[in-house]
This record gives sequence, C-alpha cells and structure tokens, in this order.
Amino acid sequence: SGTIHEKYVEFSWKGTDDFTSEEQLTYSYKLEPYENTWSDWTRETSINYEDLAEGKYTFFVQAKDYRDNVDPTPAERSFVIEKEETADPPPNSPPDTEILTGPEGIITETSIIFTWIGSDDETPTSNLKYSYWLDGKDLDWSSWTSSTEQEYNNLHYGEYTFRVKARDESGEEDDDSPAQQSFSVEPWDPNRFVTRVVDYSVTGNLDKIKGAPHGCGMYCGSGHVLTLGNNGHVTVGFNVVIVNEPGYDFIVFENPFSINGT
Repeated sequence: SGTIHEKYVEFSWKGTDDFTSEEQLTYSYKLEPYENTWSDWTRETSINYEDLAEGKYTFFVQAKDYRDNVDPTPAERSFVIEKEETADPPPNSPPDTEILTGPEGIITETSIIFTWIGSDDETPTSNLKYSYWLDGKDLDWSSWTSSTEQEYNNLHYGEYTFRVKARDESGEEDDDSPAQQSFSVEPWDPNRFVTRVVDYSVTGNLDKIKGAPHGCGMYCGSGHVLTLGNNGHVTVGFNVVIVNEPGYDFIVFENPFSINGT
C-alpha cells in the first residue's frame, strides 16, 4: 500500500467461514486497472505481478465457500507506483593548470622553455592532456599532448603571452581560465640598463642601486652613466649582478669603484 518504486508486487491472503474450512475455500481476484475482470476461482492464496507501469492500482480478492456463497465485501488494497527520483551527480569540475617555469617581464633571450602541471578532482594528473598557445608566434592552440613542457627558439623581438589548458578523461577543459604568462623579448641596450636611480642603499658589504626596469641578462660588466638628480652625471665602472624583481633591477657592486675619480 502507499507509494512504491518497484514494478514487482506480490499479494497473499487467507479466508475464513462459519461452516467451510479454510482449505475448502476458493478465491477470485483482480488488479485494477491492470485487470478489468475477476480471475477464475482458485485455492491459491497468493499472486504476483511484474513490470507494472507507473500509476495507481487497487487489488481486490474475494472468497467463496463450498455452498457457492461469495464474499459480498471483497478485501482490497491500493497503492501507487512512482519512478524513484535519484539525485543528479555533481557536475564534473574542469581541470586546472599552473605554469611552473617560464619567462615573464622583459627578457633578452630568444630561446625559452615553459613547464606546467595540471590537476583535476577525478582524473589523475598523469592522465591529463594539454594544449598550449604562444600568442605572438603560434597561430592557434596546439594539438592535445601529455607533455608538460614546450620550447621555443629564435623568437623575434616583441610581446608574447603563453597560454596552456588541460583536458580530463571526461572531456572537460579549462577553456575559461587557462594558465597564462606574458613577457617581452627586447634587444640588450646598455643605455637602457639603468634609466634613473630611485634608491641607493648599503646592505652588509654590498652597495646596491635600485633602478628602473631594463636589464642585460644575469651577468654583465660595463661602465654606465647614471643620472643623479640635477647635479650632472657620475660615471661608474663596475661588474654587476642583476637580480630581477617586478618593477626594478638590483645592481650589486662586486668590485671597488670610483665616482669622479675619487
């Protein structure tokens, strides 16, 4: 009775009479609207139905004694078959990609390598596929690959943006948020190495000048003219180590130097 979700039902019953024993009683039944007529009389006390459609049903059963007296008030039981609602599985989130190494900012090298890694809530990292695109060189996204690095050589001077996205085993892609990193390739020009002095400090035994961004690689030795305020120019000769940080180059003096011959 009530609401069920199975398409298989079984009914069993028993009858009683003042004069006829239980073993001598016979029965007739029907399941409306599955059946519209009563069954033949039988001594069976159970029946099952299979593959019932969704909907409302009422089962009736009546008894008859050995004198052919029929029960005027058949027993009945009503029920409803409904499709069981199942919760929708949570949507599969697209994978995520992170660039591990690669140039950013201003560089002078024309050969570069990018490396990356992906992650997903269902697909193991080793089974992810990747597609990449270097805007400024490539015409479109690459074909899908399991590789997690890409090298470019002989880049022209200019601005570039590298993008990489992942695809999981279900076909989900992080199209909306691929990892990306921008950089510019510029020729080395010592006159652009330091364009202005914004800070000067001494840390330990190292004298540092913090200048505006522009560099010549990791190491270079040269003489440069630095504009210091409104008092003219100071010529400084030294070997330097360039430590690139956003917005500045740090110049670390490694050899003694002189200012205006002193």
